[in-house]
Amino acid sequence: MSTPTRNKLLELYKLSCNIFSQTFNPNNTRTGASALRGKLKGPALQNYYRSEEAPSLSEFRSNFNEFTLRTREDAHHEKMLKLSS
Repeated sequence: MSTPTRNKLLELYKLSCNIFSQTFNPNNTRTGASALRGKLKGPALQNYYRSEEAPSLSEFRSNFNEFTLRTREDAHHEKMLKLSS
């Protein structure tokens, strides 16, 4: 029994890829197909950041002046003022 030639093996590989809906890649080059098949990360990243509708702390403070909201920076500043006097 003779061994199949390289051309015959490539034809068989091409036919197999055609039948099983795979990409024919005879040189085994990196195509990035596995990364492209992965789940998209866009929606998860979009939900990570705050929406534009939610007010920031400075906007909230300007709208509600009668309430005293202190940030860490405010508390640190007051502590330093007490220590210096």
